[in-house]
Amino acid sequence: MQKTLVWSLLMVWLLLFAGSFSVFALVPPDGDGFTRGANRVLGFVLIQIAAGFIGTAIWLMRKVFPAGSWQRWVARLPAGVFSLLILSLVVVVAWAQLAPAA
Repeated sequence: MQKTLVWSLLMVWLLLFAGSFSVFALVPPDGDGFTRGANRVLGFVLIQIAAGFIGTAIWLMRKVFPAGSWQRWVARLPAGVFSLLILSLVVVVAWAQLAPAA
């Protein structure tokens, strides 16, 4: 039962993660000037946060699989991808703050 829940959550995570990239193609940009298209970025970020919460739940439930099994490694994947996304955002913001002005 718990293994089925983990696989179901993994499918939901995959749909959210992949679907978040479609926001840029399916949502028309709103706003004028500097903020034009900010709704697309906000939609992407909100869907990624939802996928991150589900990925964290999957990571917490990974212990239903035997230690060292490929299923346990797959259950770690969503949280790892979310962590990489957050880390890359931190690196970009830090680089933007620390880079010399052109």
